[in-house]
Parts: sequence; C-alpha cells; structure tokens
Amino acid sequence: MAVSVCLKNRERSAALLQARQQAQQLEKKLLLSPQNRTAVVAMRTVCYLLIQLVQKYVTRSPKAYQDYEQLMHCTRILRELGFKPPSATETTADETTYNADAVINSQDYRYLRNRAIACLATIADLTEKPTAVGTPEFQSGMREGYRRASDIAAAFLTDFGAGVSDDE
Repeated sequence: MAVSVCLKNRERSAALLQARQQAQQLEKKLLLSPQNRTAVVAMRTVCYLLIQLVQKYVTRSPKAYQDYEQLMHCTRILRELGFKPPSATETTADETTYNADAVINSQDYRYLRNRAIACLATIADLTEKPTAVGTPEFQSGMREGYRRASDIAAAFLTDFGAGVSDDE
C-alpha cells in the first residue's frame, strides 16, 4: 500500500516537473513571437530602467533590507523569463555571502528573539511555581525537574544576553 502511494507521488512529481518545463518553453515562445515582440521589448526596457533606478536608490543597508530583497526577487524573475537585466556593481555580491546585520536587525528576527527570551524567562521562573498536589516523592521530583529546566533556561538566557542587544 505505502509503496504504491510513493510510486504515485513520484509519478505525479515527474508529471508536474514535465508540465512546468513545457509551460516555461511555451511562455518563452510566446514572449518571442513576432506579434508580441514590440510589447515585450518595451516592457523589458521599462523593467531595466526601473531596476536601474531601484539599484541607484536602494542601498544594501540593514534598514533597507526588505526593499533590497524585493529588488533581488524582481531581478530573479526577469532572469527566469530569459532576460538579462543589468546589475550595478553594488548588487552583484556573491550569492553565498550574507549580511548578518541585515538579518539581526530585521523585524522578524527581533520578534522571534524576543519571544524566545520571554519563553526562556518563564521557564527560568519555574522554581518559584508551587508543585502539583501529590505524594512528597512526586513533589520532590517535580521541584527537581523545575530546577533543571530553570538552570538550562538560565544558561540560554545568558547566551542571549551575551549576543546582540535589541535597541527597540
């Protein structure tokens, strides 16, 4: 039963891949057809001009990280369509490099970091929480578990404290 499901999934994935490749080929043929040639050339020129403007005014600073990512996304879409948009020297960085400051200063990272700190602080305060009703042995075990969880959470909180501080 499971083998047939796997085989059907593989067949479906292969069919989707083939259909996607055929659609891309048809799309390129349509883009390069004589009827659409002038419109495509005009749109390509407009896209190139807009990308040059964006490259001029959007910096690679952490404050403009989202704008820069949108620029890279638009450039990638044009390349997938078969165009070769011009790129400024500032935007042709190696794809394997990344800007850690941009990630650390992003809104998503700060939100996730603050949530993690809040969760760890709650766990670190477990030793002050009263244990559930039960036998003295059960309560002793619960206090020991709370203490261990608190120690581990405190260690992670210390690591967060040694890292980059949040300005907001």
